[in-house]
Amino acid sequence: VATSQPLAGQAAIGVLRVGGNAADAAVAAVAMLGVVEPHMTGIGGDCFYLVAKPDEEGWGYNGSGRAAAAMQADAL
Repeated sequence: VATSQPLAGQAAIGVLRVGGNAADAAVAAVAMLGVVEPHMTGIGGDCFYLVAKPDEEGWGYNGSGRAAAAMQADAL
């Protein structure tokens, strides 16, 4: 677990300790970051992540920048 704030890291580790997976831990970390670093992270903020399954090639996502105002959910 790597975050910009220790409390967010602790939240993610806590999720892993009770049986959560990496995605669960990431959600816990970002939820905590929205509380302890609201000026840096929050609803509508940027999103970067790497995903890999065992024995498969990993991939990354760069969700930075502005979202188009005319984007429709069904198009996604």
